[in-house]
Amino acid sequence: MVHQRIDEGSLLWRAVKMSEGPVLEVGRAAGGSTIVLLGASGARPVVNIDRALFHAFIAEDVFQRPDVASRLKLDVQTSGEPIAEVGFGMGFIDADHSYEGICPDIGMFWNKLKSFDGKPPLAAFAAMI
Repeated sequence: MVHQRIDEGSLLWRAVKMSEGPVLEVGRAAGGSTIVLLGASGARPVVNIDRALFHAFIAEDVFQRPDVASRLKLDVQTSGEPIAEVGFGMGFIDADHSYEGICPDIGMFWNKLKSFDGKPPLAAFAAMI
């Protein structure tokens, strides 16, 4: 389900645990990273942006659980469109993995990263450069 190496998934998990506040993910694919973010974030809100609603049927089972659905927002839009949320303690940019694709995403969402409960915000990127 999670299409990551164990070290990548564990680093993502640790980044979420080291932060506070809402979590932003740009890109969803099958939904594996979203599940990692949901598991690591406890009861914190998770906002995911992707241009397609597709995700694996296994992820759909997780996303529809009442305890998850109440804190997960799946936005179907491009990452170039503004979002209503104003602050995140953790951001994971995992959409277009090219240098040319990731730079606009960083520019769009960087200023939405905020400190929560005295913890600085963290950002993680999935890029093949």
